Amino acid sequence: DQHFGHASEFYIYESDGNTANFLEKRLVDKYCVGKESCDDHESKMSAILAAVDDCNAVLALRIGDAPTKKLNAKGIKTITTYDRIEDAVKTAAQKTQTINI
Repeated sequence: DQHFGHASEFYIYESDGNTANFLEKRLVDKYCVGKESCDDHESKMSAILAAVDDCNAVLALRIGDAPTKKLNAKGIKTITTYDRIEDAVKTAAQKTQTINI
């Protein structure tokens, strides 16, 4: 429910398209919140990629092209949504079969 670059935590869900089961919360450093904090964005991105490495998709309000390309290169789909988290997870799972988000 945030812009990808502003997220300091990722909620991990499992869904079959009918239910959304919360699994855990994973803390990360924000990817980018301004010019001053973006100098080390590659190591931050590596840490975020590691945090979601076992997921099939990442849901966010917005996500930039660079993070999208890096996630897609690892086989992780990116989905932008304004829905409630649980509803968005179920909708994403219906479209992509059973996924960990």
